Amino acid sequence: MAGASEHRELRAMALSIAGLQILDDYGDRITFENLSLERIKSSDWDIVHPAWRTHPARKHLKIDFNWLRQRNKRRDKLDVSIWYDGQLCGLFLAKHSRKRINVALRFLESNPFSHGLTDLMIPIGLILAESFATAYGASQVLISQPVRELVPDYRVEGYELVPADIERERRGCRIRAKVLVKTLSRAESDL
Repeated sequence: MAGASEHRELRAMALSIAGLQILDDYGDRITFENLSLERIKSSDWDIVHPAWRTHPARKHLKIDFNWLRQRNKRRDKLDVSIWYDGQLCGLFLAKHSRKRINVALRFLESNPFSHGLTDLMIPIGLILAESFATAYGASQVLISQPVRELVPDYRVEGYELVPADIERERRGCRIRAKVLVKTLSRAESDL
């Protein structure tokens, strides 16, 4: 397992790759000066809870996920708070496998209030996950337990069902979609 200094270096590399990709893809909508990708801090949790949780569009969801507790749980967590124009727009949490085979996107949450990155949280989250995979030399990115309604959106971005779900889909059965997988090209994982 890598040491703390190596994790800091890989994190910095991943965020640099992500920032460049985000601006390359969405530079017509956002500016570099206003985008900030940081570690999740306790003050971020104060913004999320209770305001995001009690938002009318989320009240019925009964989300009880504690970002700060999950970030602090283990060192191998990859966490990012996504800021734009001084506003917290989203939170990202992933994990890399011990042997660096994959990076698994565990949680991605967007600010339910209007913000400068509205409608970009999924693409930005995927860019972050793929950038961490590139930095860590992982060959795959997983999306763990995606929201079922978002599976078609992830599939458009190159994330595939696992073989068991492909077979269910082929038979006309309902897919489970507990994990989606994207295998990175050799060039992406060797950066």
